Amino acid sequence: MANVKECLLFIISLSSVLGQETVTFEVEQYTKIREPNFRNTVSEDYSVEFFKGEVLEIAFRTRKNVQLRVTNVKYTNDGGSDTVDLKLDDKILGSFVGHNRAGHGNLWGEVSSSGPIGSFQNIEAGSHTLQLSITEADQYGIELDVVELEVTGSLQGDMLRNEAYCDNRITYTPDHRLDNSLGYILQNIREPLCPKDKNINIPLHQKDAKAYIVTARRPKYTSTANAMESSFPGCKGESILWSINNFFGVPYADPINTPQATISFSGQPQSQITQMLVEFTISDANIPDSEMIEGGLLKLALVEDPSVKGGTFVKLFIKTGVNFVPFGNYHRANNSMDWQLPDLVMRKNVKNIIRIDLIADKTRAPRFEYLRFERTPTAPDTTSKIYEDTETTMTVSQIDQFWLAPHSMNVSIKGKVFSDQNVIKIFKNISTHTKKFEILNLRSDGELSINAIPPEGVDTIPFGSSVIIGKFTADQRRPMARIALITADPVEMKFYLTYEDKSTATMAVAVIGENTAVTMSELTFPQGRQDDPIAAVRSTWLDDGKNDVDHVNVDFKQPRAIVKSKWQKIYGTYFSFFRRCITNTNTQSSDLTIELLNGQQV
Repeated sequence: MANVKECLLFIISLSSVLGQETVTFEVEQYTKIREPNFRNTVSEDYSVEFFKGEVLEIAFRTRKNVQLRVTNVKYTNDGGSDTVDLKLDDKILGSFVGHNRAGHGNLWGEVSSSGPIGSFQNIEAGSHTLQLSITEADQYGIELDVVELEVTGSLQGDMLRNEAYCDNRITYTPDHRLDNSLGYILQNIREPLCPKDKNINIPLHQKDAKAYIVTARRPKYTSTANAMESSFPGCKGESILWSINNFFGVPYADPINTPQATISFSGQPQSQITQMLVEFTISDANIPDSEMIEGGLLKLALVEDPSVKGGTFVKLFIKTGVNFVPFGNYHRANNSMDWQLPDLVMRKNVKNIIRIDLIADKTRAPRFEYLRFERTPTAPDTTSKIYEDTETTMTVSQIDQFWLAPHSMNVSIKGKVFSDQNVIKIFKNISTHTKKFEILNLRSDGELSINAIPPEGVDTIPFGSSVIIGKFTADQRRPMARIALITADPVEMKFYLTYEDKSTATMAVAVIGENTAVTMSELTFPQGRQDDPIAAVRSTWLDDGKNDVDHVNVDFKQPRAIVKSKWQKIYGTYFSFFRRCITNTNTQSSDLTIELLNGQQV
């Protein structure tokens, strides 16, 4: 198997014991090698499976010289022994051999320890890499849980995870005197439903605002990295809604419980038939805007040689009401099977139940690589070019994304109407770049994403923080300002917006130097403004270095950490949403500022 290296970010916990401290690295945090396995017996409930030839790299920094050694690697295993070699900065520390015991899949939840590996090492202040290489393993591999280091002396916070560099001098302030009336923002942070969930939704209130400007600016930190957003199973928009990995289908297997799904096993030990009862819930994190989902794809993969006589046969049953209804006949599962489930059968936020019957030779224990449930594959986007000149290209698209359905908008340009669209995009020709660059993306739910012009030599950067442009009710968990019609003037770069609630606004787009500015003016609210927000900033914060925003500043005040500091309401007219810490997600995406304008300024 090809050598696979994973440089990961880790949570580190510190505990002092007689002048020494233990540093614990949680392996599953943002692993990119494969999806972590849920095990309620391991630390933080997740461990990561590794196979022969694969390598795990743990990067960390110290601010002073220390002595350390690896005191323990916690792991789980079910099957033959596996050998793991350890290095620190390419210096061999030693190795450990995992136990050689098989339990038909039941031992994956049993945590074992390697014990100390190697002697204390003197390391200097700076960056270091601890490497774990799987040099020998059976076909089932080994699951790594945590790695523990013992460090001499008191670290007092001097040992860090591979922490992003933070420049506390970074801030934004207005470049002119502010004399327009005040608005305010409210801190609205919640726990993320998944690692890429936009858990920051900060509403902007201003009872008599005439206009405001949203400006995308290059981040003020310096980084040559251009990390893009990762894919996380279970997140909104991801195809995999839940997955249970690496288990055996036998009557005497212990139940498997994960946050999204459970499997229980039944049948007579001497029988060829095993029944797997699968119960799962599809939450708001997956399907936020519809009570039921359109179909779904149930996928099963066996680790089995198709040449084995007899093989394993499977049959699916779906529980409707009090009965289990068969869905198809028994089929031999050579390697994998897919079932496309009917539309509107699985429901959101309730327990869905299916049953899978297995027929296999009683002398063998069928091993599953995974059982997972996926959204029905989305249809490809349908994109139309609606305008192009030497400087600008505009497109509209119909997107098969569940949180937009069934809503859509019409886009009118030069007398032609494009109906039932979900997004409009603007691309600009930049002389220092090889292709037109996407500066704006506006969806029918009112979510606006804009980017500053990237540095020379960078043609693609991701969008990060976004803004809901339009009035919405403050109690919406996911703010939306649904747009019904956009009338575009491509020459003036103006867009006249009509919302579903009959509100209207004029959106003007301009590239000013390296910044992209969107001015929202001529705001009307026929149904009244009340105290509803006129806009909202949406973003993501998991930790410093894993976010699209980490600080907010208002006018000439002191910047505040957007999550870590306690604030509820801040009054002002110039609001900045930016990063002080170099992030490894959407590194080059833009910082945002929003300035409220009075009539004279407009």
